[in-house]
Amino acid sequence: MSSGRAGRQGDPGSSQFFISTEDDLARIFGGDRLKRIMETLGVGEDDVIENRFVSNAIGQAQSRIEGHNFDIRKYVLEYDDVMNKHREAIYRLRKDVLSLDNNKEKIIGYLNGQIDNLVAFHAQGQEYEWNIEEISESIKALSGLELHSELIEISKSKDPFKLVEFIKEKISALYEAKEKELGTESMKQLEKLVLLRTVDELWMGHIDAMEYLRDSVRLRAYGQRDPLVEYKTEGHKMFQQLTGAIEAEVANLIFKVGFVNQPKKIDLKESRPNIVSGEETAIERESQSRQGQPAESEIKIGRNDPCPCGATHSDGRPKKYKHCHGR
Repeated sequence: MSSGRAGRQGDPGSSQFFISTEDDLARIFGGDRLKRIMETLGVGEDDVIENRFVSNAIGQAQSRIEGHNFDIRKYVLEYDDVMNKHREAIYRLRKDVLSLDNNKEKIIGYLNGQIDNLVAFHAQGQEYEWNIEEISESIKALSGLELHSELIEISKSKDPFKLVEFIKEKISALYEAKEKELGTESMKQLEKLVLLRTVDELWMGHIDAMEYLRDSVRLRAYGQRDPLVEYKTEGHKMFQQLTGAIEAEVANLIFKVGFVNQPKKIDLKESRPNIVSGEETAIERESQSRQGQPAESEIKIGRNDPCPCGATHSDGRPKKYKHCHGR
């Protein structure tokens, strides 16, 4: 029995429902117990069972499945909460990009971050040999700048900070030159386009990766590990990788993209070439020679007749009027 609805004020009412013993609720959660009760009472297959023991068994089965479904919904919400936090951070980034008039400082920060990571990895203190070759190649791939000889000279001091500052100055000067070449307004548009497209593309990949992670962590329960905790931990690492990938991709693209100048529209009527040599076509000469004559005396040209302009095919055959000026 469960609460229902009555027609009188103050009466909560009641409702009653009936299920088959073959129903999933009865079969999975209380099947064996129901069968024993029915065998004890001697109930036939088609008889209606109205017994409090059976009702209690069904009620307990219903409580168990409702509790199970509640746990599922609770875990779904907790899983979704992880992605919601990622989504809020990405949407906040997109909103900042769209609202800011100038994203130059943000992109310069991304470039500087890539330089810091590059030098820190390949120039680790005085006791290790610096890989200037790899640094110069990476800077060339990033910006197109050839700095190998300068970096060799600076590396003699074994001061990584000097190396970092020198590279940052060169990158900053290159950025200013690109902005001057494109114009301030065009550069602002380019910055937004690069940022938004990079964020959107990598974010879509992150959604797929998190969905795959959500399916795979369930198997870790067999190793006595909480799938939700594993999902949160791995998801945090993956989001950190996402933000790092966004910064690296933006830094890698900003010097490689630009606006293509649209070609000037050509007036086809004005630029149509004269396919017949000479200042006037034969038709024009003919029409001029016939000026002043009555219209009835004009010669009609058939569609399959040779064109009066004298145009011919590559093999010397004259072109038909319908394939030339009669089109």
